[in-house]
Amino acid sequence: MSNKHKAFPFPDYDLALNELRRDYVYSKIDHSKEQEIVDMAWQIGTTAARELKTKYNTPYDFREIAKSVNLEIIDQDVDRVIGNHRFFSEYITKQSKIFMYLKSIDQWALSNSLTQEQAYNLVLAHEFFHFLEYKKLGYTSKKVLVPIIKIGKFTFGKTGVRALSEIAAHAFVYEIFTKGVQDE
Repeated sequence: MSNKHKAFPFPDYDLALNELRRDYVYSKIDHSKEQEIVDMAWQIGTTAARELKTKYNTPYDFREIAKSVNLEIIDQDVDRVIGNHRFFSEYITKQSKIFMYLKSIDQWALSNSLTQEQAYNLVLAHEFFHFLEYKKLGYTSKKVLVPIIKIGKFTFGKTGVRALSEIAAHAFVYEIFTKGVQDE
């Protein structure tokens, strides 16, 4: 099997700030701290990956890793598109399940010059990070809270920054597979 791949298919550190800027609450973030916020999220993902690397041997097979922590994986032969957004997988926290949308993953694999198995493992690794957030780390998205409503000097409610969990998950996958995408 060829080891020729496009650049790593998840946003890397250099693109993490763009991820933050696309978040729907970005306008409520203190922009003087945005790089600090991105660094914090990236570090959470990197640290979690390094801890995982000490527990498991390469190659990192996230089907086996998920099985070892009783995390159920449910494959669905669908291309899950809602609006103009394609979903590859979904972690259901309270049920400890990950749904993997195979036709969506297949399209992603093709567009990133990956085998189906490589793409599946990368997507599953990303969702595994969200499992770690729920079970062990706490949600990265809640490390920075912004007001839900702001009227003048008054603020009402607080919400997290969802992009931070995604940045941390990208960092996790990036750190696990730093030497490129594994050949299966």
